[in-house]
Amino acid sequence: MAKKHTEKPVNPKAAAKRKDPIVEVTLLLKHSVNGKSFGPGTVFVPASLAQMFLCTEDRAIEKERSLVQQRAYIIQVGRHGATKREVPYAKFDQILANSEIPIGDMRSPEGMNR
Repeated sequence: MAKKHTEKPVNPKAAAKRKDPIVEVTLLLKHSVNGKSFGPGTVFVPASLAQMFLCTEDRAIEKERSLVQQRAYIIQVGRHGATKREVPYAKFDQILANSEIPIGDMRSPEGMNR
């Protein structure tokens, strides 16, 4: 996590304007801000920038997980319209078999013309 750093900032005038303490943060990914690169590894940056980097890395990790994990969704139509509901992947076929979806009607030529 981020911890305070006591060294002087690279640009003292800019740091004085923003009153943002410089912190040490370890980044897993490479980040670029206004053409300047930070990470991967340990870097010293303003606290607000460190927070932004950590949030970005958290989102990237979550997105990466969602690509690897198997997910299953069921679309249900009710009084208030269609809703998408995530269900356990391992139980998807069982849940779909127990639901009251008129699959035969959807596949028949008459059902397609409605």
